[in-house]
Parts: sequence; C-alpha cells; structure tokens
Amino acid sequence: MLRRVTLIGSRCTLWTIHRWRSGSPNKTSFIQKRNYAFFSLFTASDLFGEDKASQKEFDRLRDTLINNDIVVNQQNQELCDKINSLEKEIQTMDVKLKHLDNNIRIMDEVIALMVTK
Repeated sequence: MLRRVTLIGSRCTLWTIHRWRSGSPNKTSFIQKRNYAFFSLFTASDLFGEDKASQKEFDRLRDTLINNDIVVNQQNQELCDKINSLEKEIQTMDVKLKHLDNNIRIMDEVIALMVTK
C-alpha cells in the first residue's frame, strides 16, 4: 500500500512524489523549484482507495500539473532569452552613446578653438 506524504511549508513537487513512487531518484524536473507552502499531497491509494478509475484521474491530474509547469518553464526560458537579447542591445546602445558623447566633446573643442582664433 502506498504511503501518505504530507508536506507543510516546504519545497515539494508531485514529480518528487512520482520519483519516490517509481523508484527513479536520478530524474530531475523543472517543477522541483515550485514552492507548495501548506500543501498536503496524498498518493492515489490514500485519496481514492484501490479504485482504478480514481487512480487514472489522479495520474491525469498529476500529469497535467507536470505539463503545465513544463510549459511555464519554457515560457520563462523564452522571456529570459528576450531579456538577454535586450541587455545586449542596451550594451550596444551604451557603446554608441559613448561614441556620440566623445564626438560631441571633440566638436565642442573644435568650436572652442574656432572661437578663440
């Protein structure tokens, strides 16, 4: 019989429980970073008894959560890529502004020399 796992105020994921149930501790998941504070998680046997339909529903809900978190992680990665791209553009613009500032300084010096002559 599967055990009940209760986690309060700690980092937990359904994937961690899935790894515990499937006996594959080397798998990793994006979901592990999710913080489920005051979250009580039960395995399907504890929630529904030995009912196969309930087990399938539990597995479907678990898979939906895992897939949603993977999609969110992909969207976060896309946003990080866009942010990195914007940071590079900002650096490029900063270099261009420094060149313009240098050119303005040179023009000011030329104008000052022309005025003094």
